[in-house]
Amino acid sequence: MAEKAKIEEEILEIIHNGTTTKVEVAEKIIESRNIESFEAYEIIDSMVNDGQLIKKNETVGDYDINIT
Repeated sequence: MAEKAKIEEEILEIIHNGTTTKVEVAEKIIESRNIESFEAYEIIDSMVNDGQLIKKNETVGDYDINIT
């Protein structure tokens, strides 16, 4: 659980620094944390569902995300 919290903090930092698509954010997390891609996408989706992130401009397989 502590690891998930650290990954969520890193996701927020990545978005704050200007990377705003789900795929790009996930790729950065996969590289930095050496986790499976599905894990990165699950964490991002859970942050959207929990209201920490806002989904915008959805396309097939990707969308822009902003911090709430």
